[in-house]
Amino acid sequence: MLKYYNVAKILVSDLLLRPTIDGFCSLVLIASFITIMISLEDQLSLSKIFLQLAVVLNLNNSKKCEEFLESKGYGIDVILLFWNLWCSSCMLATIHGRSPFITSQNITTPLPYELHSGNENSALSLDFTQLRIKLAEIQGMVFQQLYTSNTINELQFINLEREFEQVSIQVTRLKGSSIFEEHLFYRSRVSMLELSCSRVQTSFLLYRPYLISGKSVQVVTMAKSIIHEIWSYYTKKFSNNEKERRKHLDWNFCYPIITASLTLCVSCIILLKYKQVMRFHGDIEQFEYALALEILQDLVQILPIEQKLLDLVKAPVNSQWPSDDNFVNFWALKLNEKSP
Repeated sequence: MLKYYNVAKILVSDLLLRPTIDGFCSLVLIASFITIMISLEDQLSLSKIFLQLAVVLNLNNSKKCEEFLESKGYGIDVILLFWNLWCSSCMLATIHGRSPFITSQNITTPLPYELHSGNENSALSLDFTQLRIKLAEIQGMVFQQLYTSNTINELQFINLEREFEQVSIQVTRLKGSSIFEEHLFYRSRVSMLELSCSRVQTSFLLYRPYLISGKSVQVVTMAKSIIHEIWSYYTKKFSNNEKERRKHLDWNFCYPIITASLTLCVSCIILLKYKQVMRFHGDIEQFEYALALEILQDLVQILPIEQKLLDLVKAPVNSQWPSDDNFVNFWALKLNEKSP
């Protein structure tokens, strides 16, 4: 399988020299399959290269995008593909303990709500992508202010929290939308779970310092909630779950699995940190922790390269990890971080 990844890297190099929209779209779609074969570090590198290609094609420029829409007949699909690539890149970067490669300030691409479509399926994609963008923007701001510059004051935190809460309300509303068409219903289930994961990952970055300082357990509440939501979707205890997922499988099946795995892993780290903080209660939150491990053990069978996710949340505190693994090191550091 690694052979196909190496072929893709050669194609990327060729496209950087002779960039085309068709080539960009094809590679990004192919990458959705390749990601299940390669490490998180390679996924992060690949997303950076694809963003570089998008910049070469001026997909981050509003005027060029308007030209594409008017003269090339690509419709809104290229715009949505670019935005979803950017959102995925932001998630992979921050969850590895790095700043996003391109900030939203450097992008003038039309936002989904500025695009128009009379198709119900497209409308769902537009709403979904719009909220993904907002969450990715907040994720980047939180990482910059809390983890990079570390100069945030109380007012800045309140503003970030307010923005996050407003987007959270919009996510909840979208999840409550009425969808009665079969294919759209099952596709929306995957999309809504992805939004839930993105929202919770943002909350992990935003509220984790408050757990460490003993000021709030909001991050624990969010971790427990997403564990239940992911468990209900992936558990094998309900026989219809796996049958329905296979029946309604589409080209984008890899990314939701990866997102769910990473979210479960960090949720477990949050619960383990809570256990450290609440020293007087040794078995706290073991129910949710057990649910998360159940699903992680299943998902690493699909993503064998991510066995390290399971190892990380099962390992004793203060274990030594390879220095070249940024994801594991970043979150292992957060797990071992001492309370004040």
